[in-house]
Amino acid sequence: MAWKRTNLGKVFSYPLLSLAALLNVAGFQASANARENSVVSSSDDNSGLSRFEARTIDRYGPFEADRRWSTYRAMSELFDRFWRRPTSRRTLFDAPSKSLERSNFLIEDRDEDGSGEFFVLYPRGGNKNSQDFGAYFDLSGDGEPDWIVFYGGTAMTSSGGLFWWHQHGIDSNADGGFDIRVVGMIDMDGDGFPEEDATAWVYDSDHDGLIDRAEHIVEGRVTEIEPVNGYLPLNWVISPELEKQPRVGDAVSSLFGLIAADIDAQTGS
Repeated sequence: MAWKRTNLGKVFSYPLLSLAALLNVAGFQASANARENSVVSSSDDNSGLSRFEARTIDRYGPFEADRRWSTYRAMSELFDRFWRRPTSRRTLFDAPSKSLERSNFLIEDRDEDGSGEFFVLYPRGGNKNSQDFGAYFDLSGDGEPDWIVFYGGTAMTSSGGLFWWHQHGIDSNADGGFDIRVVGMIDMDGDGFPEEDATAWVYDSDHDGLIDRAEHIVEGRVTEIEPVNGYLPLNWVISPELEKQPRVGDAVSSLFGLIAADIDAQTGS
């Protein structure tokens, strides 16, 4: 498949990750009502990580807008399993990135099913223990990744609680272009600290490559983000300044498309 090439265009600040600064935002028109609020429980996984992945994909794929929150939670749980509780770490591919200069792209099989699910981007000749990593999934069943989770880091709530946050890239209609970006580290009450279950979603509703709208989803509750002078204030702790927010009509630029292109180049999918 020929992946849609992304125009790097305008980026907004993201100091915690070297590669994530390449990410622009995208979107997809979505319903305000989540149909499901539960994820596939890992406690009933008696057949290994590969079976757990298959059941999760079967339940939540292909992508449907009206259950986007429950799907987001399920894919977050699946990523967590591949990251922290893999059953293997077998390297399938390790070669120079086709999309990102001076980087290598490594793909691992972490559930012993013979195919890759986990990726690491690291400097050529450098340490493979990189903070630029994630996992990819195929919800549409067409053999191409359409949901990518990219590691964000550790965050602290106002009460001192710690949690991991990540970014998600979604190709909602499986056309090769990632048109939804989801970010954590969102501060909804203005105290300067993120809430663990608060997210911002940015959409390219008509798949023309331009940002249309955004919304907050907090524990399944949806609130439309109203533009301010054309900017979409995400309440992102990392880049709170208004002028660093995405704008309606900006060209969509996404690292997720570059990651998908590397997966395609290495696996021949």
